[in-house]
Amino acid sequence: MIIEMKYQECWVCGVPFGMSVERSEKYTANGEVFFCVKGCRLSYGEGKINKLERQLAETKAKAEQEARTAKHNFELQQKLRWAAEKEAKRFKCPHCPRKYASANKLLLHEREAHKAPLRLVKDAGRMR
Repeated sequence: MIIEMKYQECWVCGVPFGMSVERSEKYTANGEVFFCVKGCRLSYGEGKINKLERQLAETKAKAEQEARTAKHNFELQQKLRWAAEKEAKRFKCPHCPRKYASANKLLLHEREAHKAPLRLVKDAGRMR
């Protein structure tokens, strides 16, 4: 049985050591921790724990961004609904598509533009 060895040097202390090609590929693929002959803790790339921590941080950041977007959309819908309700409360001229913020302005418009007779309009519980 022939085992292929890969020559390496510890990048912490500089001591040369050998490792089987198969084991080296395993550590490279998984990012697992291994030790040099002097006991230095080494790893290729990102370990499983670091990878999971990074993925967790990315997921949290994405969830926070989605929450901010949802809150912004909700606030925008509230503003649009408020504007629509405000628009619905405005006084609309029965003769043309114009709208007015108060009953007095509507009555003046009707009298001047449409020569309509003066009429009583209930405005916020008061008769005018």
